[in-house]
Amino acid sequence: MAKKDYSGVLLEDMDDKIDFLIDVMKGMQESTKKIPKIDERLEKIEYDIPAIKFTTKMTNDDMKLVKIRTEKLQEGLEEFKTDAKQLIDHEKRLVKLEASAQA
Repeated sequence: MAKKDYSGVLLEDMDDKIDFLIDVMKGMQESTKKIPKIDERLEKIEYDIPAIKFTTKMTNDDMKLVKIRTEKLQEGLEEFKTDAKQLIDHEKRLVKLEASAQA
């Protein structure tokens, strides 16, 4: 029985594995090229976060003021309606008194 030589097959398999590893390494190089840009973006975001928080707080405070002012305006409107009703009632009484005085 003759021995079969599998060294060619083994070398081809090793060659395929090395090609795969080279492709993986190239992909990793592409990914690592993006890291400085990502880091730069993160620094910008970290710098912007306090400004965003401040703006949000100001907006929330402004909304609270708008709510308070709206409530006060509604209260003032209710008082105005009550005063207007009283004024109309007084005018009706005045008209009746004037009518009864002329009669």
